[in-house]
Amino acid sequence: MIFHFVNILNNKSDHTNYATRFLTTLLTLFFAILQVNASYDEPKTYKKQADFKIFFPVNNAVLYAEYKKNAILLDKITQIIDSISAKPNMHFIDFKVCGYSSPDGLESHNILLSIQRMKQIKNFMIKKYGIDPDIIHTSYVAENWQELDSLVRKSNIKRREELLEIIESNRRNDEKEKYIRYHFGDQYKMLLREFYPKLRYATMHIDYEDSEKPQDIDSEIEEETENITPVATDTIAFEASNETEKKEFRPWIAIKNNLLYDLILAPNIEIERWFGKNNQWSVMLEWQSPWYTWHKNSRAYEILDLGVELRYWFNSNNKKHRWLTGFFMGAYAMSGKYDLEWNSKGNQGEYWSPGLTFGYAHKISKRWNMEYSIGAGWLTTNYRHYIGLFDNTNLIWQYSGHENYFGPTKAKVSLVFML
Repeated sequence: MIFHFVNILNNKSDHTNYATRFLTTLLTLFFAILQVNASYDEPKTYKKQADFKIFFPVNNAVLYAEYKKNAILLDKITQIIDSISAKPNMHFIDFKVCGYSSPDGLESHNILLSIQRMKQIKNFMIKKYGIDPDIIHTSYVAENWQELDSLVRKSNIKRREELLEIIESNRRNDEKEKYIRYHFGDQYKMLLREFYPKLRYATMHIDYEDSEKPQDIDSEIEEETENITPVATDTIAFEASNETEKKEFRPWIAIKNNLLYDLILAPNIEIERWFGKNNQWSVMLEWQSPWYTWHKNSRAYEILDLGVELRYWFNSNNKKHRWLTGFFMGAYAMSGKYDLEWNSKGNQGEYWSPGLTFGYAHKISKRWNMEYSIGAGWLTTNYRHYIGLFDNTNLIWQYSGHENYFGPTKAKVSLVFML
């Protein structure tokens, strides 16, 4: 080429034509090289993500293939991982695994259960697919109240608004679950049967790059199957703690004793039972009967009293999952008879009294409460004054009368046993 170019220079007449041809040839070669280099560019890639829910049986952290069609989801995961592994320049970006549990049982136990489910999926990904542990990020949710709220809100379950109010309240999780269990009996059975199984799972989120265009992956398959087969990998057996198997103490009646009446030697007993919406109402029956005679029957301390009281508990009875606690107001009616004698002079009569009470009660142990109250109202009595003769074998009536009274009628510091 050099000699050819020298000849072109010696022949000045052809100089212009040959120079033009030479430049054209260089440009052609240049663009050809660019085209060849362009043909070796890396293939186009797409950022993708996939989400899966792997479900678990109640109180269990073992990964079963056929439970709720987990096998189908595991096959999809395998397809994604095998596809990426077989393609050059394709790779995984991030794995996120989160364990969840349903609200039934103690929260402390459910925390451990969620962690074990999360670990089960992480170990499965490492051992079966060889995923780098450094790109697997883990977390857990002890009790899946947020999704339960969504499921209830979309349902037509009875007392739905009341149920949502409890679910969305600021109460402790254990308190919410116990309140629903005791006050929403039929609804709680439905939650156990239809809602809670949808909350027992571990999620898997995969970020990766692929050469194929993204496609939607349906990962939420909820059909039950009869065959439950463990996945062929290391599983984590999670035994139920003894605490979750204990039945929650649920009393059905309260038995009370007024300690102030005991101080004046007046044996007494009260029986109270709650009822109505949220158990905010209760009805109480009370009885006292000091019946003493001494000193050759010349002295008597005899009172027989029966009463009934209807109460309203202000603080949404059982707010802290304890029956008959908090502030209350009541309306009572009581009636009785008496014989009060000292050294052969005394009064016998009958009385009755309506009125109102106000008080407060609190828990002191699993089965015991303390209650404090005061009552005021109207009391009316018919009485007969007498003198006892012949060792009180004969009573001589002196006169009779009638008295009315309005003011405090009773005070109580009661010890309460929940039976």
